[in-house]
Amino acid sequence: MSRILFISPLDRRSVPNTREQNISAACRALGHDSLSLVLTQNTDRAPLAVLRDALRWRVETLDEGRVLAVDPLFNPCTGLKSNLDVAAARPGAGSRLALRRRLVGLLSPLGLLRDLAVIPAFVAVAWRCGRFDLCIAYGPWATCVGWLLRSLGRVDLLVYDDQDYEPAILHNRLRQRWAVLLERSMMQRADRVVSIGHRLAALRRAQCGCAVVVIPNGVAPAAPPRPRPPQRPLTLAYVGNLVGWSGLDLMLQALPGLLAGGLRLQVLIIGDGQPAYRDGLLAQVEAAGLQKVVRFVGRVPHAQVADWLGQADVGLAHFRPEAYRRYAFPLKVVEYMAAGLAVIGTADTETEDIVLRHGCGLAIECSSTGIAAAVRRLAGDAALLWRCRQAALAAAPLYRWPQLAAQQLALVGLVAPAGPAAG
Repeated sequence: MSRILFISPLDRRSVPNTREQNISAACRALGHDSLSLVLTQNTDRAPLAVLRDALRWRVETLDEGRVLAVDPLFNPCTGLKSNLDVAAARPGAGSRLALRRRLVGLLSPLGLLRDLAVIPAFVAVAWRCGRFDLCIAYGPWATCVGWLLRSLGRVDLLVYDDQDYEPAILHNRLRQRWAVLLERSMMQRADRVVSIGHRLAALRRAQCGCAVVVIPNGVAPAAPPRPRPPQRPLTLAYVGNLVGWSGLDLMLQALPGLLAGGLRLQVLIIGDGQPAYRDGLLAQVEAAGLQKVVRFVGRVPHAQVADWLGQADVGLAHFRPEAYRRYAFPLKVVEYMAAGLAVIGTADTETEDIVLRHGCGLAIECSSTGIAAAVRRLAGDAALLWRCRQAALAAAPLYRWPQLAAQQLALVGLVAPAGPAAG
């Protein structure tokens, strides 16, 4: 049995079903001991709460001691500027909101302090937890922690798990440059580098000259989906964050024309997210009179997601093609596939590559007209919809967490390979 340390910037309480959560659980199932350090995501946007969270230091123990949530200094609510940007762009936004937006914009460079504070805080917490045979770190800051622990003799082997194109998440140019430098430096210092997708792996090879292995995101093994009742509306489902890059506002723009053309549709939006964007979607539905067509389910326990997807025919992954999303391997895509849904994804992204590789859906331009055309095509061609859904089910077993975790451990010699990586 090996002892494995996982370090992640994602708080599994507010971002459920993370890669770290699934890989660590699969490693335990393979007989290894694991401990996860995750960064607490504070969510309170009230001014006093933001100040409190920025000045507070604490560590919470979760999941029977298998997870430590670290809340270092300079760690207030994230996404304040993005939320205010969306709110300020809506008609009728007041001058007070504009003032708050400018103030948060001026303070955003202080996010660099958060980045710097995270590293020693995590090192201090991990130091008290003893030695580890392996550290799997997600992103540059986490890998910097792992590298320091390896230098101090607390970690034997270090894997950089490249789950996101980190610079695209940041808005401040100074933090972007810092992220680029840290990414390259840590990849070159890690014992192994893993990327979630082929596009991101190709970028990393060009940037760093590193050997990069592709091990994608996955899904837990599940029972086969139940047959859908006949004679019901074509049902579209979206699972995940309600944020600007999701393209849900474009989908809602497409619905009135589709309904006017005689299509019977139902839309399930499963999840929560940026308050200003979510409120904008709700207002958009009300203004267009779509309350009987669009259902905002809200956030549900991850164990219930499959039940909701079991009511749908098509999974929506039509992200705006920003750099962050272009390189992403969305967990929702493999969840759609496991539920037997046809997938609508954005062209020139990793999502398109998945869809075309397995023939499980359509790749489109991320626009209201592109979304409308894809829905119209799937609704009007029963044979195409059936083929996409069957192809999705056939490919889903390639993306199961136990096999993917075994492949990652095999890179450092901890288990025998479970087969080739998907894709």
